[in-house]
Amino acid sequence: GLNLVAIKMATHLVGPLTSSLLRQILVMLVCIGALRIMPGRMRTLLTLGVLTGGVFYIALSYSLALAENVASLAIASQLGAPISILLGVFVLKEHVGRWRIAGIALAFIGVAVLVFHPGGAGDMDAIGLTVISSSIWAVGSLLQRNLSGVPVLTIYAWMSLIGTLVLLPVTIWQESDLLMRLPDLPLRHFGWVVFSALGSTLIGQ
Repeated sequence: GLNLVAIKMATHLVGPLTSSLLRQILVMLVCIGALRIMPGRMRTLLTLGVLTGGVFYIALSYSLALAENVASLAIASQLGAPISILLGVFVLKEHVGRWRIAGIALAFIGVAVLVFHPGGAGDMDAIGLTVISSSIWAVGSLLQRNLSGVPVLTIYAWMSLIGTLVLLPVTIWQESDLLMRLPDLPLRHFGWVVFSALGSTLIGQ
């Protein structure tokens, strides 16, 4: 909700990829002290970092940059949880009760209504990217189930480090002009990035 608004504002004021890169750098600086090698868990941590720390934010940031109606994306982003549950059923063979099945059905129906509603017609590309980002988040949620016992800050440290390494070359490639203009931006523009990175992600967890 509020985090989505913060990312939208940061995307508009700073740039889609640039704001995502700054966000991951901030999280990395806060969590770097918790960075450590976790024997037997590194493949999962690195994969999680690439997906949730990097690719997820590329899709999400561009969806927000394209969107005219953030409310449409807020609805579409709710698919992350039901997709995660479905992955748990098919991959981990988890059992799902009828109430959860009903909730999953309602989530997909809600997005279907959004897609066919006239108000969402102008945001189809943004909605599609949001569904992709939600699916990536769902895969990341599934991966995190294999990280029981790993400190949360260590998970965030690896996610932000790998996310930074993924986002940096893409941002230089796509938004080098925005990076060059960062010193000229008003400090208040960076407040949205700070809120998303520290207030919502770290403190919210």
